[in-house]
Amino acid sequence: QTKYRNEPRPKSGLLRCREFRMKDLYSFHATEADFKDYYEKAKKAYMQVFRRLGLGKDTVIALASGGAFTDEYSHEFQTKCDTGEDTIFYAKSIDTYFNKEVAPAKAPAVKYQDSKMLPRKDVLGKGIIGVYDLAKYLNIPVEKTTKTLIYQTDKGEVIAAAVRGGYDVNELKLKKIVGCKRLQLASKEVVKKTTGAEVGYAGILNLPKNVKVYLDESLQGRLNFETGANKTNYHIVNINFDRDLARPERFYDIKVVKEGDLYPESGEKYEVFRASEVGNIFPLGTKFSQAFGYYY
Repeated sequence: QTKYRNEPRPKSGLLRCREFRMKDLYSFHATEADFKDYYEKAKKAYMQVFRRLGLGKDTVIALASGGAFTDEYSHEFQTKCDTGEDTIFYAKSIDTYFNKEVAPAKAPAVKYQDSKMLPRKDVLGKGIIGVYDLAKYLNIPVEKTTKTLIYQTDKGEVIAAAVRGGYDVNELKLKKIVGCKRLQLASKEVVKKTTGAEVGYAGILNLPKNVKVYLDESLQGRLNFETGANKTNYHIVNINFDRDLARPERFYDIKVVKEGDLYPESGEKYEVFRASEVGNIFPLGTKFSQAFGYYY
């Protein structure tokens, strides 16, 4: 059928047309078992189409976000393409492909030259908030810096999420861990009220007790690392777990995966390639049947 979208969606150097053709299919089932059986048939049918088009050898099924439709993974059909807009991570041990947006990740360990804890100190770094600029200014590896972001949830909670310098926070992963439907970066006013500082100087030390802090697993194993001082223009260096900061009961995977990262279950390094999405299926469950009042 003909679809209409008023959004650019640049892809391979082209803008999306406002009017385009789409093959759309929705299925209804009496039981969950029947639905799951049909879902697998849909996968096979898509792959048969791509084989007939000559794309079969270069097309894989990748796990992806279910978006607003479902908490389960959706499945994307991704064709390998050097100019593709998606990055796919492949774990050979389980023969599974992940879209970058959902790939579980373990950061490779970093070796540090320090052999003992150094005295903690505040450092003035006026206007320096990016981790790479900060690492250069402090003359430390970027892996010793800490990126801390303050978020607000749809439940009205204020939370903090931190990853090792060089990584970004994956909000899809964070939402699942927090157990909320929506998540947004806190406003300048909320950041100031929470941390006492302007945006860019938030840190994981001395945050209010009502702010739950989620620390990425990449923060483990570090000695004498940096964090924001929760004071405008200041950073703290030579922070250490167990001395300056209680070690959390649990570290999480809340980062955006990047090349060189490991699949957590096996510790193997991902194979990475670019691809273009040529199809997508979602396990919608009862989302639309309930919305439309369709019952069996």
